[in-house]
Amino acid sequence: MIICTNAAAKIASLLLPVCWTHPDGDIEFSGIPGLRVEKCDERGIVMKHLSTGGILELCESRRLDKWSSRFGLNREVEHHLHGNVRRKFCAASTYRDEGLTEHEEAMADYWADRPGTFLLSALMARNLIFWRHNNHKMTVRTPRRNRSAVRLTWLNGYSVDKIGDLLTSPAIGIRGAVFEPGRSDFLPALLRVDDDQVELDAPFAGHLTRLRRRDREIKGKS
Repeated sequence: MIICTNAAAKIASLLLPVCWTHPDGDIEFSGIPGLRVEKCDERGIVMKHLSTGGILELCESRRLDKWSSRFGLNREVEHHLHGNVRRKFCAASTYRDEGLTEHEEAMADYWADRPGTFLLSALMARNLIFWRHNNHKMTVRTPRRNRSAVRLTWLNGYSVDKIGDLLTSPAIGIRGAVFEPGRSDFLPALLRVDDDQVELDAPFAGHLTRLRRRDREIKGKS
């Protein structure tokens, strides 16, 4: 994934794994376990995830030389390590380690793939189609179906049918995604990829279902 930004060092410092040891021995972990800095130069910061081999490139839009870029990253990491809230804790950054640390391995289960991981990740990469509208009031709710990962609801923005069309379109669609409109006025639509599925629920979903039914009836009579 490639992200163009004017705050590459800031974003990287929040994504990189950091471990705090509290005075009572408890461990606090932030960031993504296994994420490492592959390269840091005038173009930006390249990070690699050890477990999956995934690459994230943060392209810096500002003009920085290699040393300024590295200094900026180190400064942001140090600020994150020794912020006011956690200054009294012993903090340790793992982003230069070549392998997974003991604490990262202990947290691995929290980041393991689960049903719906691919589909939810693909939706996050395309979230602008939901968030481009102010006051969209989008929420993630408990799904109605037992095989659904989540149920997405929103109050403003595109209709369910429009979202389904966009997510299955050649331009920005999710590879292998199939959109299934709601089967009744009270059931949300489904977005499926293989065995994963997410429910899409928004106002007027039932109204659109009635319109589709009426159109089919009109076509059947003609």
